[in-house]
Amino acid sequence: MPRPLDYAVAEKKEHRGSLLLGAVTGFLIGFVALVVALAAVPSTLSWARVLFPLPLLLAAGAGQFSLAVVAALLQYTLYGVACGAAAKRGRTREAVILVAALHACSAFACARGPIAYY
Repeated sequence: MPRPLDYAVAEKKEHRGSLLLGAVTGFLIGFVALVVALAAVPSTLSWARVLFPLPLLLAAGAGQFSLAVVAALLQYTLYGVACGAAAKRGRTREAVILVAALHACSAFACARGPIAYY
């Protein structure tokens, strides 16, 4: 069987600086989402449950508002880092699907369980 030509083989794109770009983008998205969620907190936690389910689930037992805010900023930053690291390996689609599935499952769990107000 003949070997394929070099230009016939699909190459995975390798993105330089994707890790930092993902972290910065995730931090900015998380900051905007945090402002939206904090604006709605006096009346309801529904926005916070949708946007920040992991920090609410993790910090609900601790009962510390500052811990939840720091974890909320870290949540989207880590999402961005995961997507950036996957982009360096050419697996951006898989990382985005995995992050979206993790977020959806945790949002479902957060919506079903009681979360105490801080």
